Amino acid sequence: MVAMPRVVSAEEWQRERDALLVAEKEATRALDAIAARRRRLPMVRFDNEKYRFATTDGPIGCRFFEGANSWRSTSSWTTARTRSARLHALDRQCDRSDDAGDGE
Repeated sequence: MVAMPRVVSAEEWQRERDALLVAEKEATRALDAIAARRRRLPMVRFDNEKYRFATTDGPIGCRFFEGANSWRSTSSWTTARTRSARLHALDRQCDRSDDAGDGE
């Protein structure tokens, strides 16, 4: 059986909750910065012929994705653009946070 947390006053609970909130925000900022770094990783040229997929028509390379625009419905395209804009804004925010921390 898991032990229940101890019972404390509302003031002590608030102090501990405030401290936890600070730690949670620090963790969120750190994870956001890591995600921004991941999005900025350089790309590697992809060898379409190296990777083969088994299909009922026989093995094919990744080129079968070319021209397939079923994923580009208006709503998904708009969602992708909105997400991209949000990620770029987050990257700029993380960059500003990094710059602010340089002087410390």
